[in-house]
Amino acid sequence: MDTRKTVMVIVFAILTILACVCAASAQQSLKSILINHGSASCASTTGEQQMFTGVLGNSPALLANCTNGIPFYNAFTAYNPKDKKIYFADISTGGTTKMYALNYNFSGVINCPQAVTPDYVYNYGISQLCFDQDGNNLAIYNYNAGTGMANVKRIDVASGTDIPGTDRPLAFPSGNSPNSLAWGDMVFMPNGRVFMTFGNTPSKLYELVNFDGPGNAVAVFLTNIPKPCFSIGYVDGSLLVAGSDASGCYYYTWDIDHQTLSAEAPFPLGKSTADITHMNVGGGASEELIGGSIVNNNTADIIYHVVIKNKGNIDLSNVQVSNRLTNTFGQGNISNVSVSFVSNPGGLILNPSYNGDTDSSLLMPGQQISNYPVSVDSAVIRIRFRATNLLPTKIYYNSSLVSGSAGAGANMLQVVDSSNNGTAAAIDINANGVSDDAGEGYPTPFVYNILLPLQQLSLSARLQDSRVLLQWTNKNELGLLEYQLERSSDGMQFTTISKSAATGKSAYLYIDQNMTA
Repeated sequence: MDTRKTVMVIVFAILTILACVCAASAQQSLKSILINHGSASCASTTGEQQMFTGVLGNSPALLANCTNGIPFYNAFTAYNPKDKKIYFADISTGGTTKMYALNYNFSGVINCPQAVTPDYVYNYGISQLCFDQDGNNLAIYNYNAGTGMANVKRIDVASGTDIPGTDRPLAFPSGNSPNSLAWGDMVFMPNGRVFMTFGNTPSKLYELVNFDGPGNAVAVFLTNIPKPCFSIGYVDGSLLVAGSDASGCYYYTWDIDHQTLSAEAPFPLGKSTADITHMNVGGGASEELIGGSIVNNNTADIIYHVVIKNKGNIDLSNVQVSNRLTNTFGQGNISNVSVSFVSNPGGLILNPSYNGDTDSSLLMPGQQISNYPVSVDSAVIRIRFRATNLLPTKIYYNSSLVSGSAGAGANMLQVVDSSNNGTAAAIDINANGVSDDAGEGYPTPFVYNILLPLQQLSLSARLQDSRVLLQWTNKNELGLLEYQLERSSDGMQFTTISKSAATGKSAYLYIDQNMTA
């Protein structure tokens, strides 16, 4: 019986890690339209709707300016990712809710529909309008400021009735409960996270967790906001909370990853706001080295799995995934290329001419990945090929690039994301909804003389306080004795810095304390 064990050598080049982890670049994987129900100026109370891009880049552009008869006061707005419409809830008449569902044609050239008659009328007033990915309204009610307890539930938008089994208690934190829910708003991110701002002395920012149970839902306190804010949206990867008082109209942003609140900024282009919502175009990709086999002393057969995902709340059009293998392995060193789907819930069509060289597009042009339902918002592609003239001392880094768009003409928003090494979970490691943050575009490494019996190896590195944190997981450690970590400053010469026994743990962490920038 063969009892030999394999030693896995994890190699990494310091200079490469610094380039991937530290280099700052403009965020390109998510772009947003800020949708504002407000008025033409901070002094006006005549209701209109504006749609902005580039808000957080300090160069806001007005895509559309519409009027539809919805009153400025006592009206809420939210974008519904299920039917791609903007909903307005008018409670100005008291005791009832007039619900309008308006199509602004976000998949093409934006238009300005008129609100003639309500699509639905409820015989009660509502206090929040916030749609989940299934098009249901998430609402908080029955709040007791003394105990900090309330209830949260989902409501079917068409009927205005509760969805059975979704009602549960909600606990606000002791000492940080809002003084009222009359001032406030809620927002769903495309990845399912929910944030809220409530109260006005001061306004407070929360994340809503465990709202699908079991047990109580919990409002996790994040920060106080210096001025009253009664609306919240998810724009260009950050939370935008907005409001107004006697001093004017303003907004703040909350960095989800670093949990920091920005300084106050004036609301875009001098407009006022009563409520805001958002539409996001987003894409993400990951690439995993699945395995392969050694053919001879300089040749190997290699397999990658590439995950592509719609990370926005609207259909992603003109979807393409590109991977030019010869950029990694060299011209003339690639053969026997084939592509297939591991899974294809998005219903995409592969490009039969893909060869990893002169034709680097994995998909046929002009395709779309839907955002709804979430079960069809992704696909996994397998790339098989033979690489020759491999050097045992070289790390071969490879990435796939996913791109897509929404809108048309001057209103088109285009996004692109370079794959991060690992499974689908590696697309957005910090779960902030953006897939190209620092450390989320690390290419997939391959070393010729280290072919292992691996399943779903995931390797990532990030810089933290002048240290490199190297994390890896390996689904199958059958036949594996230990991990050896090697460091290099040039990608050519390596020295062993650590050895870790393969103990069957689900994840491993090594911290390199000896980094020099």
